[in-house]
Amino acid sequence: MDKLLSLVINVGKLKKIKRRGWIRAGIEEAESVADHSYRTAFMAMLIGDKLKLNVEKMIKMALLHDIAECITGDITPYEMERERKMEVEKEAMKELIGDMNDYYEIWKEFMLRESKDTDFACNGLKL
Repeated sequence: MDKLLSLVINVGKLKKIKRRGWIRAGIEEAESVADHSYRTAFMAMLIGDKLKLNVEKMIKMALLHDIAECITGDITPYEMERERKMEVEKEAMKELIGDMNDYYEIWKEFMLRESKDTDFACNGLKL
């Protein structure tokens, strides 16, 4: 139970982390990572239903895809190469999720673009 509570507390930090791409573009009212994740999950639900995809999995991907940022911050391609970013986020996910392997596998599938649902979530929703 302590691990779950810790995860919920950490994920709550995403409400205060502004998306750095928006800041870099000069947007004063930049959305938070949590704003982005919620909107992405909502779009996954709507579009996934319409296209008869695995909506539950897509929503999980949308909610999980950026949670590492509560530890790493929002890393842009201008700050770090993709391979290094993946490694940093992988370590953060292991710390956050621990033995909740189902969630880690869904996150990994999303990051590695390993399924039709992932391909649509990444490309169709422009994550």
